[in-house]
Amino acid sequence: MTNEVVDILDIPEGTLRVEWALGLPFIHLELNVWSRDALREYKRVWEDVKKGFKEQGHDTLYVVIPTGDDKLLRFERMFGFEIGETAPDHYVMYQEI
Repeated sequence: MTNEVVDILDIPEGTLRVEWALGLPFIHLELNVWSRDALREYKRVWEDVKKGFKEQGHDTLYVVIPTGDDKLLRFERMFGFEIGETAPDHYVMYQEI
């Protein structure tokens, strides 16, 4: 069984997708541009995305990242995610919205 993956936002600065796994929304982000201005825009868009999920009845969003990537871990925390589960090679992070 494959998971459904849906683009939420696809702009020159990056792509934001949701992957539905086990009925839960897992967020994927690919950034093409990294700057302070872009970060402000990403945070603004993220608030709109969270609002949309909340309106659809979702209370929690998830991401999975590899362990050992401290830069990525800081990035996810900057957007409000916390570590929920730890495996040898990855973290499952969550954010209550």
